[in-house]
Amino acid sequence: MRGIALAIATLMRDSWTPQGPLLLGWLALAACSAAGEGKAEFGPTLGAAGHGGGAGQAMVGPPAQTGGNAGSLSLGPLGGGTSSEPMACAAESNEAHPTPTDILVLLDQSGSMTLDGNRWEPTATSLKAFVRNPMFNGLGVGLKYFPLGASMREDPAICQAGNYVKPGVPIAPLPDNTSALVASLDAHHFTSAEGELPAHWGTPTLPAVQGALQYLASYGAANPERKLYLLLATDGQPSNLCTGNNVDGIAMALTAAAAQTPPIQTFIIGIGEVARLNVLATAGGTGHPAFIVDAGGTATQAQFTAALEAIRHTALPCEYEIPTPMSGRLDPGEVNVELTTSSATVVFPMVTDASACTAGESNWYYDNPTAPQRVIMCPAACETLKAGNGRIDLLFGCKTVTK
Repeated sequence: MRGIALAIATLMRDSWTPQGPLLLGWLALAACSAAGEGKAEFGPTLGAAGHGGGAGQAMVGPPAQTGGNAGSLSLGPLGGGTSSEPMACAAESNEAHPTPTDILVLLDQSGSMTLDGNRWEPTATSLKAFVRNPMFNGLGVGLKYFPLGASMREDPAICQAGNYVKPGVPIAPLPDNTSALVASLDAHHFTSAEGELPAHWGTPTLPAVQGALQYLASYGAANPERKLYLLLATDGQPSNLCTGNNVDGIAMALTAAAAQTPPIQTFIIGIGEVARLNVLATAGGTGHPAFIVDAGGTATQAQFTAALEAIRHTALPCEYEIPTPMSGRLDPGEVNVELTTSSATVVFPMVTDASACTAGESNWYYDNPTAPQRVIMCPAACETLKAGNGRIDLLFGCKTVTK
């Protein structure tokens, strides 16, 4: 008897669609044989049949015909694809999902957001449209503001990181959290006249970042399966009032967070040309430069919205959890990643680690080569998957194809 075939199949669509998070359906393909051949095939329809005294096969394809010595199990379509001859592998049934993702938005509400042109209105409008967009359903979003804690102008109370640990809106998935996020943004609306009040004085970026990272670290400890991001949106230079509140000090905090386990990476949106924001973006570890949007002109909202969409695209998970096989043992040398489109089926070769990823090549690697828990796509493969081009299968039980 040759083996049993296992495939994890998913319709590759945007992770946050009206239909919900990206689903990876694990299909159990059983193959049995008394005297002949066993194989697995992919194709378009659903049907089933038993097995007899001759050849046995597991088939994802046209309705199976029974009779004689042939027997098969036939499973139906998962977003299209052409027939192929995948590897014959060991089989079991399970379900997995991409690594879920959360973003905490740390939003500048200093007076300059209304005093130096109306920057608050287009920023808040863009954020409300973002969290209302059904394409982003399933993404976790929380919201935090700075400055906080002042009772007078130049109040050193705004420099206390403890002011910024508790979020205005805790992280929760969209659309469940949409109403709370929109209501919070509405409640924090302020005019240019109110921009002169003590509550909006100063830009204590470092303590705000430190407090936000404390919250994310605590949240991550309670939710270790989630990938965490901080999104800092600011329009001004850090205030001198707070010790260490400068670009270099903030960068140190972001670098430490991106290097910890699990990492917390940071995106930067500069509302207007804020000096040295790319230093912070580099420290944030996302690999994306700072997004700079207009500081109060007609393009502010469109540019801020485009930045949010780019961030969402970058943050889409290209990591897939590997469940423990029913046997209790996973052989890292017997896992393959296969992409099926309407015209072809391609196996992505594995590379040793992220440093071995090659531009333009669809490869993947393990988070831990000796004790893997996740399959991680290299950038080119990740872009293919994010574009929704086909279906990804993880095939277990056959020798891994390597580069």
